[in-house]
Amino acid sequence: MMQDSFRSAGDLDVEGLPQMWHGMDLLWQRVLELRDPPADLRLSARRFDLAQTAGHRVYIGADRHLQCAMDNHRALVGLLNAHGATPWAPWNLLRPSLEAAVLAAWVLESNDGLTRRTRGLQLELIDNSERSKYWRELELLPGGTGREVARQMAAAQARVVPIYRAEAEDLGVSYEKLCHSNVVIRDIIGQLGYMKSDKSFAALARATWRSLSGFQHGHGYALLTGSDMTVVAPTQGGQVSHLVINDERFVTCATVVAHVMTEAMQLWVRRSTQI
Repeated sequence: MMQDSFRSAGDLDVEGLPQMWHGMDLLWQRVLELRDPPADLRLSARRFDLAQTAGHRVYIGADRHLQCAMDNHRALVGLLNAHGATPWAPWNLLRPSLEAAVLAAWVLESNDGLTRRTRGLQLELIDNSERSKYWRELELLPGGTGREVARQMAAAQARVVPIYRAEAEDLGVSYEKLCHSNVVIRDIIGQLGYMKSDKSFAALARATWRSLSGFQHGHGYALLTGSDMTVVAPTQGGQVSHLVINDERFVTCATVVAHVMTEAMQLWVRRSTQI
């Protein structure tokens, strides 16, 4: 019987990751405590944000992305325990954790409340744009189904767009400019304040994001850089190889993701408890 290429090659040496992940779990509990602040919320940046235009969008957006990052992180731990360290799948849970944590940190990281609130609105506009693209695909369904989708989309946009426009005007920014502003993960990584002072980590984080993108899209270069390879036999145009996940490479990528997630959660706590 041919060997299953998706079978785990054995135990993955994760070095200090369990301790780092435990610290993340403890910090996550603190985030959860602060998700629904009490009525007597202490004087904090969050309290000031929530009292002003689009302030709620900062914390709705950050909360959603932190939830996404942690959900995928816990799925990764469960996958490693139940399915093992196979060549492709573990990497594909690291990427959404990284991207979501970067966006959460981006919307929270500025010390300027106007910038935070503008970014919060921008996140909402991005979400609305992607929702519209999804609806436009469904509009192509034949017959009355597509027409009904179009009707519902138009009605929904008629409700929300005036709200977004009013918020943008109150913030002193152009609604059209916000709608067309690109929020690129790679660029954001370099813009985050805590990475500006550590260009080596910023470069590593960008390279990590790039390689995780490669894994998600099935690119061969990503698989080769993240694996140890043993050539089994030559074949037409190449060779048959046995690949197992490279422990050191996986630990490096997972450590980068853990650092970014930790920073995003710390920012949530900071904005919720400090001015």
